[in-house]
Order: sequence, then structure tokens, then C-alpha cells
Amino acid sequence: MPDHVEAACGFEQSFDRAFNEVRAKGLIDGQERGVEKDADCPRSGGRNACRSTGVNISTGGSLKTPIEDRIAPSLRFSPEMCSLNMGSMNFSFHPLAGRYEEWKFDWEKAYVEDSESYIFRNTFRDIRKVAETLAPHEVKFEHECYDVGHLYNLKLCMDAGLFEPPVFVQLICGILGGTGPDMDNLVFMKRTADRLFRTGYRWSVLGAGAAQMPLAATASRMGGNVRMGLEDTSTSRAAGHEDPAHRGGFGLGDRDA
Repeated sequence: MPDHVEAACGFEQSFDRAFNEVRAKGLIDGQERGVEKDADCPRSGGRNACRSTGVNISTGGSLKTPIEDRIAPSLRFSPEMCSLNMGSMNFSFHPLAGRYEEWKFDWEKAYVEDSESYIFRNTFRDIRKVAETLAPHEVKFEHECYDVGHLYNLKLCMDAGLFEPPVFVQLICGILGGTGPDMDNLVFMKRTADRLFRTGYRWSVLGAGAAQMPLAATASRMGGNVRMGLEDTSTSRAAGHEDPAHRGGFGLGDRDA
């Protein structure tokens, strides 16, 4: 795989297959420069080359990348699945700027601080464009829902005929700008999805950072799938060092599980 292709190997056992999410990014001095349109295909042999593994290409990418560029890799490679954010949202990580004194690259601190002004855009028109453009490729979408309102957005799009059941819903908790990583939020989003989609959906959960392990464990007990990998790293803390922010679940922190 080329250096400029980052494989975020999110493992989701859904639709009887494991899916690996691939994000294609151009990197210069470690800085993201947008989609590398001429990237080599991250796998060979076509869609059915490996029956046990599917490829999920992100339609997200940089917060500043236009929708046309974000769907270009999927148009080229026709993957089995694509991720799709179900709405626009504040997508920020600016508080991290105060946690570090040393940075690897000169641009990093300003980039993190500037995320305070970021909006990840996926309007209803953007969502329609993705759905209609990729429809001939028979792509199944991973509908990423960062808040309960995104579930209603998905239902509206389904009613408009953009997506057919069963849909695959990714409940995402803990991203600043979206719903928090509380168990109550996970349960509420799951109940809302049950009410909106009834039996016409499958689901998984993504918890940001240290929230991934307790959310994944809870989701698995609720009948959901689990997403983890290079992008969704599970962490654990040594016994006796419980993080008060996650009391009630597992004691989690910054040490790799």
C-alpha cells in the first residue's frame, strides 16, 4: 500500500463480513493535503477477491475537502461499502492544543487550534449527491450518526428513496460537536433507531478514545457490532487508577489494552 494511503482498519462484523475502512490522503511533511486522486487501489483482484473481507472507503476526509473530491475514490474503486456522515456538525478537537507543549511539525498546533472554527459539511443536498452518484456502483453505506438528529436525517432520506433497508447505522459517541460518550446516550440512540427503522437496520458503535471499550462492550451485549482498529483504538488503565470521567463503566485511560 502506498505511503499516502492510510488504512484505518475498522473491523465491523456486519452483513456476515468484516469491513476495513480506507481513507486516501495526500501527506506532505505529515500534513494532510486532501484526496490523492491517483492513489493506487488499496487492494487487487476486484470486489470479490476476498470473501471474508470487504472494503469501506470513507466519504469524509478533510473538513475542507469538497464533496466531489470526497467521493472520487469510491467512484474509482467501487467498494462494497462507503462511510457517510448523516449531517453537518461542529467537528472540533481544539481543546487538545492545551495538552501538549511539544509538537512534531510546525503547523500542528495552529491546525489543532483552528479546528475551533471547523464545520464538517454534509447537507441534505450533499447526502443526495453521494447517494445518487454512487447508486450505479451498488454501494452499501455506513451511515455515521453523531447525534440523535442524524438518525432522523437518515429516516427522511430513506422515505425519499435514497437508501433502502436494511441500512447499516454507526452510532458515534464522544466527538466534540456530537453526542457525548455516556451510556444513556447510546441506549437512547439505539431506542430511537429501533423506533425509526424497526427491523430494517443493522448497527455498530464507535466511541472516541477511552470511551470505545465500555461502549463497545455494552453494544455487543445489546446485539450490536463492534468497530475498532487503527482509527478507533481501545485503551485500558491499570487496576486502581480509574478515570473518574468513566466511572460506572471500565476504568479507562491512556494505556494501550
